[in-house]
Amino acid sequence: MLHPEVAPELGQGAQLVQMSVHKLPRPDGANQARTRRGRWQMLWVLLICAAPVVASYFSYYVWRPDMRSNYGTLITPPQPMPPDAALQLRRLQGGEALSGQALKGQWLLVVVAPSRCEAVCERQLYVQRQLREMLGRDMDRLDRVWLIPDAGPVREALRPALAGAWA
Repeated sequence: MLHPEVAPELGQGAQLVQMSVHKLPRPDGANQARTRRGRWQMLWVLLICAAPVVASYFSYYVWRPDMRSNYGTLITPPQPMPPDAALQLRRLQGGEALSGQALKGQWLLVVVAPSRCEAVCERQLYVQRQLREMLGRDMDRLDRVWLIPDAGPVREALRPALAGAWA
C-alpha cells in the first residue's frame, strides 16, 4: 500500500506496480559475434549500393575510354576562307555566282565530291540531309554545302535531294 502523503491522487487501496527485468543480455561471445556479423552485413549493403555511384565518378573524372567514332577530321588550325575569286562558288539551281561571305558565320556540313557522285557520295549527301533534319526546330542553324571540284553536270536524279542545299 502507498502512503497517502506520497500519492494522494491514487487514493486508498492503490498498489504500486513493480517492474522487473527477468533476463539481461550477457556479454558473452555469441552476442558479440552477432553484432559483428550485423555490422559487416550493413557495411556490405552500403558498399554494394555505393559502388555504381563511385564507379560512375571514377569513369567520368579519372578513366575515360578512348572508344570514339569520329567520321570526319577537324581542320586544325582553322583556315581562313579563300577570296571569292579563288573559290568561284555557284549555286546548283540557277548557276548564279555565290559570295563566300554568304556562308560566313554559319555552321556548315560540307561534302566534297565530284559531280558524277557515285554510291558513296550519294550516301554522304543522304547522311548530310538526315543530320540536318535531326536538329528539328534548330535545323535552320545549319546549312548543307556540296563542293563540286569539277565542272561536270550533276545527275537529274540527285537534284530533288539537293533542294535547299548550297551546291
